[in-house]
Amino acid sequence: MINLADFKEITVTDDRLMKALSEPVNHIINTNVPQKIEKVSENLKTKTGVITKFYPYLDKAEVQLDGSNKKIICKPLHRFGGDLIDFYTPSAHEKTFCDKLKEPCILPMSRQHVFIIDVPDKDFSLILGYFVDDDETVGFNPAAPGNVKLISLSDTNLYWIKFGRDGFEYRLPSTPSMSVGNMDENMEEFDYADSSKVYTKEEVYTKEEVDELIAEKVAEAIAELQGDDNDDTTC
Repeated sequence: MINLADFKEITVTDDRLMKALSEPVNHIINTNVPQKIEKVSENLKTKTGVITKFYPYLDKAEVQLDGSNKKIICKPLHRFGGDLIDFYTPSAHEKTFCDKLKEPCILPMSRQHVFIIDVPDKDFSLILGYFVDDDETVGFNPAAPGNVKLISLSDTNLYWIKFGRDGFEYRLPSTPSMSVGNMDENMEEFDYADSSKVYTKEEVYTKEEVDELIAEKVAEAIAELQGDDNDDTTC
């Protein structure tokens, strides 16, 4: 039988109090906190994968995680937002329809390796950016120092746009075109002239050269008229 009087002999010290409190608290921390930290760390950890389907009308992509058969839906991270936003649709190896999302989609022509991260409290992950394997950059011509170059790796060194300290240059598979207007119904198409059908700088005459040509042609015409008059007089 416990004698309550015995408790009067116990002296409560800081050390005894800390020991009494720390044992149950440490048990709770050791049991729950590591699991929660591991879960948060897993959610914040970047993963890599390859885009298997791209949904241009949803601005989403299906990504298969590296080292796994798991596929997840991701949204690309845009460099701009609001009134100005950048959209990119990869070249299509095949256009098809996704029965899972009930949306048209494309199967990319080239392998697109991406960095992704889970977005807390959202049902999708975010594509942070792209990276290229070493064997996919063999033989391509990089941008010169101080320049930016947008290049088609599927057609290496054939099509590009580059600009920077060296100026602006573009190489395209066909003649570029331009549309002007606010809405589709009042859009006007402007086609650039075919370079093979226009004069070069060397082929264009200066004003002085044009004046000389005109004077020369006028002199030839006068001489012909005078010759005709002399012929009539002789007869």
